[in-house]
Amino acid sequence: MKSYTTLVLSMVLLAALSGCNSLSSSGPQFAMNTQPFADGSKAIVYVYRINNGRCVGRVGMSADGKKITEIGDLEYSWCRIAPGDHIFRAEWGLMDKPMFEEGHFDAKTLNVKIEPNKIYYLCYSIRENDNPTTMLESSGLLGKALSKSHVTSVEFLSEEEALGLHNIRTCVYRESGMRK
Repeated sequence: MKSYTTLVLSMVLLAALSGCNSLSSSGPQFAMNTQPFADGSKAIVYVYRINNGRCVGRVGMSADGKKITEIGDLEYSWCRIAPGDHIFRAEWGLMDKPMFEEGHFDAKTLNVKIEPNKIYYLCYSIRENDNPTTMLESSGLLGKALSKSHVTSVEFLSEEEALGLHNIRTCVYRESGMRK
């Protein structure tokens, strides 16, 4: 039993120390000509995440309590949704939530009135200062935990089409569980 406990603790520690190296996006990059069209009775909602370069886990995205997907840095997904008032939520899982961030990563909600045959762009944005990453921070999650945070704000907001298209174009696709 002792060796099993040691093995489990070693695996948890290894995962924590590896930081975001295990997160990689492999989907295709956003291209407008390959995107879905609103079908007349529903709208298309894009959810995506941008920041300025430091990798942090994946944040869960949901609409009215139904999971859309979990997105990492520079990832996007989409879903079709019926018209009406909807509550979108961005919430970190216990294992993905960045530690020691002074409330920046608390759950965020966004109320959106969805109209049929429109496209919406919902952006989860992590803003950080421009201070260089220290050697301690680059050593993994433990190093980040012992260092001063670079995060200045975390926002979940609806963006106008022009800004949404500008921001999402650098993102890669992540599968949605809510495509219908």
